[in-house]
Amino acid sequence: MKNALGASISGGHVGRVECIRRLEHRIPPTPPTRRNIQRLLTFCGLMNCPSGSSRFANDATWISRLQRGIASGVLTRKYVWRRLVRNLDKQPKHYIEPRSVDAVIKVLSRGYKSDHKLMFDILRDICGLPQPSEDRPPPPPKVEPNMFILDEALDSCIMASRPEMAIHYAQIVIDSPELRPIIRVWHLRKIITAHLVLAKMGPPSPAHSESAATWVEWFMAQGHEDSVDIQYSLNTALETCHHCGDMPSALRIARAVLEGPTRGCSMPALAWVYLFRLAIVAPPDDKWQCLDLLTRHDSVLDVWEWGSAIKELPEKKVHVALASRILHLLRTPLALPDSAAGGLDASDVGKFETWSDIGRRAKLFLKTAQHRDYPFIRK
Repeated sequence: MKNALGASISGGHVGRVECIRRLEHRIPPTPPTRRNIQRLLTFCGLMNCPSGSSRFANDATWISRLQRGIASGVLTRKYVWRRLVRNLDKQPKHYIEPRSVDAVIKVLSRGYKSDHKLMFDILRDICGLPQPSEDRPPPPPKVEPNMFILDEALDSCIMASRPEMAIHYAQIVIDSPELRPIIRVWHLRKIITAHLVLAKMGPPSPAHSESAATWVEWFMAQGHEDSVDIQYSLNTALETCHHCGDMPSALRIARAVLEGPTRGCSMPALAWVYLFRLAIVAPPDDKWQCLDLLTRHDSVLDVWEWGSAIKELPEKKVHVALASRILHLLRTPLALPDSAAGGLDASDVGKFETWSDIGRRAKLFLKTAQHRDYPFIRK
């Protein structure tokens, strides 16, 4: 065994294939377990990574070696996987471990288009997840999808520059009562990332941001508590809305988080920045709604009262951008929205006073933060 491993590391592709053949002969005629097939798949990926460190990241020779190593690792795992499937057809009592499935689709996503096709075929034939526009249903799954296979499938589709497939698989899971329990809150960030990547790949379309808003609303309706995954997903979702120029979807996302069934959730400062960027060029009614949301949920502004500690604020640049956007919006003449066409009442006057106080806090924050653009913003 040690000689086989040594030959695989030093003998190039021929040595690796010979190593795999020797390892296969040592696999006993029992159902594949984590000890043989899973360990073999993992080993085939690790031994193809060339040695080096991050300081060689800009070295063309090292990058070329890395690319060749990845291509060789993909080829090796494809060989192992096909042998596993052939053995499965010959001996129906054998089975495939779920960890083998997520291992092979992970490495296939780093390959070429033919490797991506094999990855989608595995998800269809092994896991029973159909591809778009298929006339016939997929065969019964040999491996039931779980949360880890779904997580790797979403990640691999994005890595393969096929974000639409990630959205497709997520929609299949959410539409199936049997598969719906496997979806977790950490899947949301990858689903929203797929929407953002898809929006940036073509002309901006509100369809991408509307779909992202629907996903955020569904997750928040499940009562998920505030977490890092939720915060990251909100930043990405609002960035998607900003890229598509979709203010109504951005307001849907903000309301789902701030006023949904789960109390205590907050929006990070970067998400507010994207929301106010949209509000600056939005119609008057949307401007009012954005300012009204900030008035009722202004906890993001609490750090502006830190005094001299503002200079060491971890997200100082983001808060400076937020304060600048707030002042930009408040300097814009706020026309009456459609709901206030008959004139302002006492509550509307109180809102103007609150917004004026927020503008004062924004100016004071920029001054304390010693932002270089403060003299121009103050004018």
